[in-house]
Amino acid sequence: MSGLLAGTLLAPWFLILCWVYWRFGRAAARPRGFDVAAVLLAMVTGVGAGVVGLAHADPGHGRLWPQIFAVLLAYGVFLLVLLVAAIVRRRLKPV
Repeated sequence: MSGLLAGTLLAPWFLILCWVYWRFGRAAARPRGFDVAAVLLAMVTGVGAGVVGLAHADPGHGRLWPQIFAVLLAYGVFLLVLLVAAIVRRRLKPV
């Protein structure tokens, strides 16, 4: 449950990052399918990384550490997916 709270607190920031990715760097003629897939993949992998981080964090570092580790892992994976998608999108030629 505590991991859910940490993820909920970061959800607005994740939505802002998705909006920034969606809004900037797009060519108007390019189909949005790639962008939709990239944002969905970032969300799914971010949530998955958070769940894995929460399950595998060492509680010996304190009661808060599993939550912190889960959120850091989710945030890192989320940003990595969006960064790779932005690089790939930039290299794709507009249709």
